[in-house]
Amino acid sequence: MRLLVLGLAILTSLTSFGAREERIIEEMPTVQVYFNKQIKFLPLANFCKSGDMLETINEHKMCVEFNQERDSRGRRRSSLNCKEYEKMILATSIEHKKSKCVDYDRRRKKCKKYEDRFYVYPTNYIKTVRKQRWIGNRDSGRWGYPGVVLSKTEETVPECN
Repeated sequence: MRLLVLGLAILTSLTSFGAREERIIEEMPTVQVYFNKQIKFLPLANFCKSGDMLETINEHKMCVEFNQERDSRGRRRSSLNCKEYEKMILATSIEHKKSKCVDYDRRRKKCKKYEDRFYVYPTNYIKTVRKQRWIGNRDSGRWGYPGVVLSKTEETVPECN
């Protein structure tokens, strides 16, 4: 009987421990930056405006040279293992073009027709700060979405120095 009570006490303490965890998250638009086979998604708060370009405020570690490998036929090909890194300021244009699929085949596996669409990153945006609580236990829990909104502020992308 004592063993049963002890096991039940441990089980409830584990579940209640997971329920007390909280986190604070910030929501804002993200920017895609492409460089040398790499894509980075960074929050808009990490950028400043320089003319018609967005530049990162801080330097980011990016791969500038990849290792060369040979395939099974002996041909050289580039791998995704980085040989040399470099810290750099990343930049992208505020107005950018993306290709979007507008017509698929019957099974929706292959695109039959693409169209170019123009998009503009915002220079004014709303930053939402939320508090989320962990729901469930450690193994089968999740963060409760959307959570409680703590603040909403309108932000502007600053000019670069």
